[in-house]
This record gives sequence, structure tokens and C-alpha cells, in this order.
Amino acid sequence: MIQVIVNDNTVQIKENSSVMDLLKELKREEDKRIAVALNNKVVSRTAWQETVLHNNDKIILIQAAYGG
Repeated sequence: MIQVIVNDNTVQIKENSSVMDLLKELKREEDKRIAVALNNKVVSRTAWQETVLHNNDKIILIQAAYGG
């Protein structure tokens, strides 16, 4: 297991987990209004499956908001 930081919360995940694996663990994989930043760099949705997470990575999940 490794530890990553998601929006300032520590999360334990399996080694060699991808961004998509993390989102599945968090039940957010089908959320179309979410953006992911890994260590302060945005990860495109097309790269979520292949982007592997490492111990102590910092992930920010950004939820799009509607309204004015």
C-alpha cells in the first residue's frame, strides 16, 4: 500500500494504482464534472488510466460548479 494526499486528506491505495483506480476507490470515476491535478499539474482525462500514482503524491480533485 501507498499513501497519497487527496484534497488534504490521506488515502491509502494499492501500489501501482492509476488516477482512475483512485477515482474508482473514491466512487468518482463517472463524474464528468471533475478535473484532476497531480502534484500541481492537471492530468487530462485521457491519461487517467495510464498515470500511475506514487507514495506521497498530492492529488487535487476539482469539481466544476454551475451558476452565476
